[in-house]
Amino acid sequence: IQRPKGVDEWADKHNAKFGPAKYQLLDASHRKEPPTFEPKKLVPIPRFGLKLGPNVIKSSTSVKLLGVHLDRELRWREQGAAALAKGQSWLGCVGRLARSSRGIKAGPMRRLYRGGCISRVLYAADIHDLVFIQLCSLYSIQSGFSRICLCDCQLPTRAALAITGALSSTPTDILDAYADLLPVEHLVRKVRYGAAMCLTTLPETHPLHKPVANAAKRYLKQHQMPLHELMHDFKIKPNEMERVKAVRFGANWESGVAVVKPGSKDEALEAEAADTARWKVYSDGSGIDGKIGSSAVLFRDGEEVHVARLHLGQDTDHTVYESEGIGASLSLGLL
Repeated sequence: IQRPKGVDEWADKHNAKFGPAKYQLLDASHRKEPPTFEPKKLVPIPRFGLKLGPNVIKSSTSVKLLGVHLDRELRWREQGAAALAKGQSWLGCVGRLARSSRGIKAGPMRRLYRGGCISRVLYAADIHDLVFIQLCSLYSIQSGFSRICLCDCQLPTRAALAITGALSSTPTDILDAYADLLPVEHLVRKVRYGAAMCLTTLPETHPLHKPVANAAKRYLKQHQMPLHELMHDFKIKPNEMERVKAVRFGANWESGVAVVKPGSKDEALEAEAADTARWKVYSDGSGIDGKIGSSAVLFRDGEEVHVARLHLGQDTDHTVYESEGIGASLSLGLL
């Protein structure tokens, strides 16, 4: 901080001011040692403060960084307790809004729970919820954090009771089915999978691109990081993924083709019957039985003139969106 070209020098050049009194110090270590007169007992090693000028920064048991609570031993107990508190607070609001007499219907309550409660409780789940998944599968209550996780498993059940208005004795699997909610294990895996895909699709200019690629390349036998667990849990290979460029248009772009979208199937049939054009062409693209294909048909005066078909390949290599575009190209070729 105080070295040449350090944080303080950068702050002076950029007209910024840091408050050392608000600094937080975290000394992370699993190391333990016996006290002086108790050789059979192990306690955490003593942590000392850091002096910066007139300020002394004391070592904290846990700090909050970007919404995540980090403790000295990275056991995630504080993060689990904070997530549980957020979930209970949201469930209190959900319970008041979902009253059977004059409350909100099940559909809006489900969207509120998914968009509000789940996003807050499972925030940064790709970092700390690996232990959560293991404990949910084993239902172990050997430590304080596992008890928090076991209580956290009850949050979706209480939310499903509030959404459906069912009896508290209703089995959890039936509640999840009627409330259209995922079981807690699958819910956590879904959130972690989304985080893994976001990390995998980062551009090469992003600082995390190289660490993600290295973590996905091989799994370490010891001292695995959450990034290793995340990549190998879902067997994601960034170098084997196809990168599809996004289709972009300017703000003033206008299509040269008139596009008409009927409101229903009946309206589409009526518009087709009212069309008196001599030449008509129809195209489509779809996927079935793991195969992707496109086709186009040309009509003249209501009679079929020519048909074009193209089998693109397996659905692992092509998409239906791609087949739709190729179907339009086939129709232009027929014309």
